[in-house]
Amino acid sequence: MDMKKDMRSIRNKNLLALINEKYNGSQQLFSERTGISLSQIGQWLANPDNPNSRNMTERSARKIEAACGVGFGSLDLDEKEEIVFADNDEFDFVKFVCIKVTAGISGFAVNYLDENEYEPIYFKKSWFQRRNYNPDALYAISVNGKSMEPTLTDGSIVIVNTQDTSKKNEGLYVFNYHGEPVIKRLIKDFGGWYLSSDNPDKASYPRVLCDESTFIVGRVVHAQSEYF
Repeated sequence: MDMKKDMRSIRNKNLLALINEKYNGSQQLFSERTGISLSQIGQWLANPDNPNSRNMTERSARKIEAACGVGFGSLDLDEKEEIVFADNDEFDFVKFVCIKVTAGISGFAVNYLDENEYEPIYFKKSWFQRRNYNPDALYAISVNGKSMEPTLTDGSIVIVNTQDTSKKNEGLYVFNYHGEPVIKRLIKDFGGWYLSSDNPDKASYPRVLCDESTFIVGRVVHAQSEYF
């Protein structure tokens, strides 16, 4: 048994538990506090009981300890180099934006958000290539409200492909609905198309007709939950 690696595994698992305890499950808040990317945090927390998912460097562990007000101390292990995404030929990124739409107009505009607060989401270039995605046509946006719970909670992050506006039954899309950007599921029923919420409270979140004043901004192709 490698005692030091076993100790690090236990230490890292405890650190991940502290993120939930100290930040009420908010990956976004923790990311803002530490400067650790949401994608990296998401990878750690995707399966916290798997030792491979807890393979964080000592540098990252120190950031978590500082943010959570604890100190487990260095385990003096062999360091693995942290991946530097910027200017890395193996990676490309999707920027965070605020989508702006106007009633009656099919186009849209984007306001790019401050990268110090909303760090771009990085993927390996092969991720884009396998799916035939153009990184410049993909945007990351935050989910507002409870209409898409439990699929997407308030504060979740989705990536929308603005080059995919073809209607697919059960597809998840960002719409310009009468001048308001909304995330809904597209449902075909009785020959018509409807915007539907995933929230089971249909009295509060009824489905609406996808009419001539409703335009597809793009299809949602990736999602990251802010809560775990």
